[in-house]
Amino acid sequence: MLKLGDILVEAKLLTTEQLKTALDYQKKTGLKLGEVLEKLGFVSEDEILACLANQQSMEIVNLKNIIIPNALVKKIPLQLIEKYNIIPIGIKGDTLTIATSDPTDYDAVEQVQLLTDLKVDMVLSTTTEIKIAIRDVFQPAHRKDKEKSDILDELSGITKNKKKTVNRDEILNHPLTRLLIEKNIITEDEILKKIEEK
Repeated sequence: MLKLGDILVEAKLLTTEQLKTALDYQKKTGLKLGEVLEKLGFVSEDEILACLANQQSMEIVNLKNIIIPNALVKKIPLQLIEKYNIIPIGIKGDTLTIATSDPTDYDAVEQVQLLTDLKVDMVLSTTTEIKIAIRDVFQPAHRKDKEKSDILDELSGITKNKKKTVNRDEILNHPLTRLLIEKNIITEDEILKKIEEK
C-alpha cells in the first residue's frame, strides 16, 4: 500500500526531492508528514485532502458541523489520539468511524481496533480541524470561559439598558440567570461581580 508521500508524488503534487526534504525534516521535528509538507509550503492541507479523497475514494467531513460525543472520544486514550491525530466521530453496530488526515497511517487503525475491539471506518478531515476537535473535547475550559464571559455581558446588559438601577433580586430571578445557575454554567457570585463592575 502506498504511503502519503508516494501518493502525493504520484499525483504530481510533490516532487521526489521535496518528499526527501520533508522526510528529513520530519525526522528532526517528529511532526506528521502532512504538517511538514504544509509548513515547508510544498502542499496545502486542502490539496492533500482532495488528493487522498480521490485516490482512496474517501469521504471528506467538516468537523465543525459534527457534534462529537465526549464518551465516544474517551474510548481511545488521549495519548493515542494525539499521536496519530485522529478522532472518533461515530459508532454504528461494531464499526467505529474515525476522522483522520492520513488514511495511510495503518498503525493508527490497528491500534484503535486492538483497543476498542471494533472495526474501523475512516473519513477524511484536515489536520487543523482534527486538532481543534481534540482540544474542544479534552480541554473545554477555554470554550466555557468564553461562553461565560458572553453570558455575563448579556446579563449585565439588563441593567445597562435601563435608566434606573435594577435591583439584585431582579437580575438573580431572571429566567436565564436561574437556568444558568441550575446548570452550573455560572455562579451567583460571578453574576453579582459583573453587575458591580457596570
